[in-house]
Amino acid sequence: MNFSEFLKQAPKACFWQESNKYCFHLNSSSPLFFQLLIRKLESNKILPYERLKLDLDLVDQKNLFATLSQSVLGDVNFFWLGEQDLDSKDKKTKGLISYILDYQGPHFIAFSTTSDLSKIDLKNGTIIKIENMINYENFEKISFFFNVQLSDPKINLIKTFFKHVKSVQLDSACMLLNYIELINIKYANEYLQYLLALYGEAPSLNALSELFFAKKTTEFFGLWSKIYDDYTDIFWLAFWGDQIWRASNFIKNIENKNFIEAKRVSSRLPFSFVNTHWKMYKNQDLIKSYDFLYLIDYKIKRGSQFCVIDLFYLKQFQGKLA
Repeated sequence: MNFSEFLKQAPKACFWQESNKYCFHLNSSSPLFFQLLIRKLESNKILPYERLKLDLDLVDQKNLFATLSQSVLGDVNFFWLGEQDLDSKDKKTKGLISYILDYQGPHFIAFSTTSDLSKIDLKNGTIIKIENMINYENFEKISFFFNVQLSDPKINLIKTFFKHVKSVQLDSACMLLNYIELINIKYANEYLQYLLALYGEAPSLNALSELFFAKKTTEFFGLWSKIYDDYTDIFWLAFWGDQIWRASNFIKNIENKNFIEAKRVSSRLPFSFVNTHWKMYKNQDLIKSYDFLYLIDYKIKRGSQFCVIDLFYLKQFQGKLA
């Protein structure tokens, strides 16, 4: 099943009863898209069965297999198993993959993978091929799927944006959708340069990010004082959210020795961070920084304008977010 067809069928409860396992195949990881997908399925009560959370990192394989193979009093549940490496050589992982591929129930499971499916036999399962690079046409479909209604000024902004940037990665498209929702339609035309800077190459922003991750506070604030007025708080939240998300995923993939994916997510990160400065950070600390940006985003939506970006910098450089 292709991406467009999936977006049409996924809002229907009957789609999630057609088979007992669903494999989402894509060329690179897109955790944000799947987070939004699961949230939509649950909030709109599309899934015919209750979704139970299952952390594969915390559950040993014996208990995992027991949970998936047994049904208490006939109850049927839906389990999201996250991203799986179907080509893994690890003995434990190979056992899990074999179990997933042969799974017959009684529950329903879903997972994503970037592995080559040509050599994989997914018995009685549904394979959904997800588009990794999103153009304007697919962006329209995604916004409709996630029930995001855009006014004419915002639609025109997006159309103009995609004339300059032909396509963006799937998770970047999901972030873009969130940014667009925050924009005041009165000033929609003024945001094009911000979006192009966020998704393109802007030397001053790259330099600022390099100083940020290098923790060179004096040089950072010197540059910050020169350019902060060029962009809105909404832009800075989007910019740092993207940078920290990429940095966090880069470190995670480096630690997991997934170098191909690490190289992909390093796009738009400063060279100095990719080369050296990533060693100064722990992934969990960056996740906390991202969570703090989310909190700031919430406060801005509630009307707060009290130096929220400066507060983020202060806590970040003092190590109070860790």
